[in-house]
Amino acid sequence: MAPELIIRPSALARRSPASLDITAPYRKQPLDPFLGGKLGRYVLEERIQQEAGTSSLYLAQDTGHSSNRRVVVKLAFNEHTDPARANMLLTREGAALEQIAHTNVINMLHHGMFRGPDSMIYDYLVLEHLPGQTLTEAFRHRAPVDWREIRPYFIDLCNALEAAHKLGIAHGDIKPQNIILSDLPTLDKRPLLVLLDFGCARFPNTSLDDMLLPRSLVLGTFPFLLMDVLMGGPYSYSADLHSFGVLIHLFVTGKLPFQGNGIAELARSQSLGLGALPESFSADVREIIIRLISAERQDKFHDVAELRDAIVRAA
Repeated sequence: MAPELIIRPSALARRSPASLDITAPYRKQPLDPFLGGKLGRYVLEERIQQEAGTSSLYLAQDTGHSSNRRVVVKLAFNEHTDPARANMLLTREGAALEQIAHTNVINMLHHGMFRGPDSMIYDYLVLEHLPGQTLTEAFRHRAPVDWREIRPYFIDLCNALEAAHKLGIAHGDIKPQNIILSDLPTLDKRPLLVLLDFGCARFPNTSLDDMLLPRSLVLGTFPFLLMDVLMGGPYSYSADLHSFGVLIHLFVTGKLPFQGNGIAELARSQSLGLGALPESFSADVREIIIRLISAERQDKFHDVAELRDAIVRAA
């Protein structure tokens, strides 16, 4: 039986009964009814604001843990998204993360359901809490970034994607905001890269993919999506590699390779081809970017392992 989310009395006292419907947009309600609430053993202490997303994130205290550790609780609801869609995407994320155990992928501690104030059942995830900065925050004022400095993080990202792809999971939304440089150090004393947010995860060539999500629904972040996906085609592992290529281009040149204010414009930008890369780049780096995102190149990387080998070799 799904546990109820216990809402603090002060929140209830200031809201009319109709406003307790979880489908009502929070932007019309000045007080977050979940903040300070308790979901099983997890006390929701602080709302984590995001630029966009389909779920609500909270820093929480795990009262069932010996050290009352802090965790992140992700609820299948967001003021900007239909609850049914949010629930569907969080179900996908849980299905993906429960299979992956890797140093460079966020660790899911629990996947459960709760009964909301409207008596509907919603999914929630409990994730490890990793203090740190997103890739965007870490290099915000330093683009373009020197290849030798950022290369180790690209290798880490290859390791994370390889772990997912080997299990039949494509991430579906590779972008800087979904990558964190944790305060946890690596063996070479640099921040640990961790891949987050599998809410757009795809399961290529499986019935599970179509069962959890209509193929006609385009997920992901437009500037990073492959043209075939933009035009409604099936999502494949190669689409993750294309997004990776866009990310590499963004950080080593300081700009996105393709521009557009919507699907049609972005698809047209990709069809026009990749612009000239700086002459200062080594031949190896230029080759990596071109093979990843140029529509004209037929010799794409076969898989993440081949891409990682090329990144390791690139000077």
